[in-house]
Amino acid sequence: MSSRTGVLDQERLFGLSITRYPERMASPVPPHRDLRGVLAWILELVRSGAVDASLEVPATLRRQAAKGDLPTAALGPLRRSIESDDALRSGLADHLERGDASANDVDRIGRLWLMRPPGWDDQIDDLASIGQLRSELDAVRGELHRSERRRAAAEERAEREKTERRHVESTARSKRASSRDTERDLTRVRQTVEELTGEVSKLKMELRHATDRLRASEARVVAEREYGDELRAEIQRLQSMRDDLVADRATSLIERSDLTEAVAVAEELARRLRLVVDPVPTADEAIPVERSARRRALALPGGVVSDSVAGVTHLLRSGAVVLVDGYNVSMTAWPDQRIDRQRERLIGLLEAAARRFGADIAVVFDGADVVGAARRGPRLIRVVFSPEGVTADDVIRDEVRALEVHRPVVVITNDAAVVRSTRSMGANTVSSDRFLETIR
Repeated sequence: MSSRTGVLDQERLFGLSITRYPERMASPVPPHRDLRGVLAWILELVRSGAVDASLEVPATLRRQAAKGDLPTAALGPLRRSIESDDALRSGLADHLERGDASANDVDRIGRLWLMRPPGWDDQIDDLASIGQLRSELDAVRGELHRSERRRAAAEERAEREKTERRHVESTARSKRASSRDTERDLTRVRQTVEELTGEVSKLKMELRHATDRLRASEARVVAEREYGDELRAEIQRLQSMRDDLVADRATSLIERSDLTEAVAVAEELARRLRLVVDPVPTADEAIPVERSARRRALALPGGVVSDSVAGVTHLLRSGAVVLVDGYNVSMTAWPDQRIDRQRERLIGLLEAAARRFGADIAVVFDGADVVGAARRGPRLIRVVFSPEGVTADDVIRDEVRALEVHRPVVVITNDAAVVRSTRSMGANTVSSDRFLETIR
């Protein structure tokens, strides 16, 4: 069973409405433009009469071959006419494999599409990913060059501003009457220099981070290609084991929920019975005096560290509300993937964790106007998008404040500012890395 079939089976098992490969539904793999080389080679075979006589060449190919050109609009029809005829495609693949001189012009994507060895579509995806990373790296380099030019211009402007400032100061000494206006001009100059200096520093930092992420992404792509086959086999084996465990845990969670509810009902009935027999409440039953209540962080069992797999497992099964910093966690897990793909993968992973641990999970993403923000079908978790002008960090803080103080809260993030502010409100915090290690 292929890795893609295993993922689809996993989605059907958990009742998820998430599409594994949204980009493949949106456009064919590979795009028409990437097949121009191999289609031009096929038209040349037809034009020269080199195609085997046993192959039935569609009229679409013959007409285009007779025209002698290959416009962009013709790529799609030519591709479909070949893909719809397996015998024709296989015969053309044999021509390509025999490798006459003209076949050397066919690129690797075209060969994979026509010959279709096992895993050809994944190989095309890998080639496309590497190409995209290279394009992004070129864009970053271009932006670095532009930022250097802006820095040089800023320094030049700063030098001009310094010269103007010296002139203004000299004028101010000779003309005391206009000293106030001159001082205001100097203040504006200083602010301009500081803003330009800050902008250059910020751009340098962003570009350095972007370069580091691209290098890490390239390394991950190479590693995934090298170890992909071994991981697919291991995933298939673990999926079967996980299916059995999920069924057992689901039954256990239902029984535990019923038992907890029964105990709560019994305690309430006992309390009411005592009130009937003795209307004066005991010290334990007395209504507490209102005081400035404050949430307390959950205590962990002895010897268990909070930022460990055992500690995270205990918190997930404690009945606490779990607030997940969406893009902070998804960028930690899949930094080389598109943001919408990260979001859908994280929602699927959290739904599985909700089943596994019986946790009350809410994930918060930035921006309510992003594509995919609308709810699609019933979910086991709550998905929240921050309103316009509000960050996901602020939504998480507001969620912690809004919950009753007796309700424990666990916040999942690597953001130091969010960790400090939510801890001050009595929440437990868990790093994104340790959370992913626990629920995967």
